[in-house]
Amino acid sequence: MMLNGKSESDIGLFMMLESNGLKPDLATWNIMINGLLNVGIPNEAFLIFRKMHLIGVLLKYYAR
Repeated sequence: MMLNGKSESDIGLFMMLESNGLKPDLATWNIMINGLLNVGIPNEAFLIFRKMHLIGVLLKYYAR
């Protein structure tokens, strides 16, 4: 998804999930954040992470 050079469209697709009545699960959030970090967009990854917390998605585990 993130390796195809179309990360903007991938982000847009991810954001459209909720507007179409779909709720991303924890794995979906993780894939999106990891993909953004892997292609060198840490600021966008942080914004997605923050949005995840703002809408109430809770982490079960985290790495140090």
